[in-house]
Amino acid sequence: CMTLNGTLSTKKQAAIAALLTSPSITEAAEASGIGRSTMHRWLEDPEFKQALSAAEADAISSAVRRMIGDMSDNLALMREIRDDPGSSAALKLRAAALVDASLLRWREAATLEERLVAIEARLTSEGR
Repeated sequence: CMTLNGTLSTKKQAAIAALLTSPSITEAAEASGIGRSTMHRWLEDPEFKQALSAAEADAISSAVRRMIGDMSDNLALMREIRDDPGSSAALKLRAAALVDASLLRWREAATLEERLVAIEARLTSEGR
């Protein structure tokens, strides 16, 4: 099902797009106009799995970029709730905890990213 230039066929590309947006494999197969057994067979194909993994990584990266874009607004909203004299103590506490947890998660993610880049660079320089 490969095209001449080595890319996935249009049907397989449609199947990958459907897998990214459908709640089940069966619904993804239906949405992309192929049979369920064909979808399962494609999911065992290394090239299809690699393309699906790449598409999932792209979707996750896109979502992370959107989340980063929203981060300042979300933190501002949580601070507004926390600082609002009309907010209940429980709501203020929850908003404060969310601000703290959010900042810690982002710091953890950034630290892990830095560490992974350093490890990959070391492995590359060692010829692994």
